[in-house]
Amino acid sequence: MAVTAFPDEWLAQSLEGLITPELLQSMREKSESGRTLWECLVADKIATDAEIIDKLSHRFRLKIADVSKLDLTAREGVPEQLARRYRVLPLRLTDSFLELATANPFDLDAEKALAFATAREIRLFLLAPSKISEKLDEMYKPD
Repeated sequence: MAVTAFPDEWLAQSLEGLITPELLQSMREKSESGRTLWECLVADKIATDAEIIDKLSHRFRLKIADVSKLDLTAREGVPEQLARRYRVLPLRLTDSFLELATANPFDLDAEKALAFATAREIRLFLLAPSKISEKLDEMYKPD
């Protein structure tokens, strides 16, 4: 059976202390195709969303998204299709910038596409993938 890398393989280097190279290899071997490393770590109770977010926030000096301050008007600037495709949550929209929550701050394609589509500077914040999905469902639910 071929061992494939996770779509978010970049995450492994950022989680020193939480996972070992041996554990990572073992997870690759037993992982289902398409699952992310983040999903596997949380599902296997190796790390929590909060632990992963904390590590990423400290390592890359990124702020953590505060979804309690979610501005629902931000959805008007980001079509649902784009938000779901790039797995980002619109947090705040102004005339000059768009604040987004993401679990992958290194997805340059997403950043460029959203900057182009909204004609705004993109500012990124960290949020767990499960929380992004949950909040997207709330934000874009039919009225």
